[in-house]
Amino acid sequence: MEGDLATVLDIVLASRRIQLFVAGTDETSFHAAEEKRWAVVSQLSIIGEAVRRLSDEFRDARQHIPWRQIAGMRDRLIHGYDKINWSLGGIQLPVICHGYWPSLRRWCRRSHSSFELRL
Repeated sequence: MEGDLATVLDIVLASRRIQLFVAGTDETSFHAAEEKRWAVVSQLSIIGEAVRRLSDEFRDARQHIPWRQIAGMRDRLIHGYDKINWSLGGIQLPVICHGYWPSLRRWCRRSHSSFELRL
């Protein structure tokens, strides 16, 4: 579980970047901004890959988080890049994951007393 802290931080930061990328963006402007769309895909891919790097012990202790679905999302984005649904409604991960961050932050603080994460 030693490497889990860095991996959780990667997940949290990628989720935060997605929130920043889509903040104030409506459906029309998101469709028009190719760089925003691919920036979001990049961060979703990081999240999907990062959850695979988490230890089994870490994931097993947090079974309420849909790890397989999050990892599977990465596969769908990478292997199905030509079939991506660009609807902002389909980009729910930051909202969904945000509900999990309090438990992940508590773990980080317990495991590493000097750790402080603010979103």
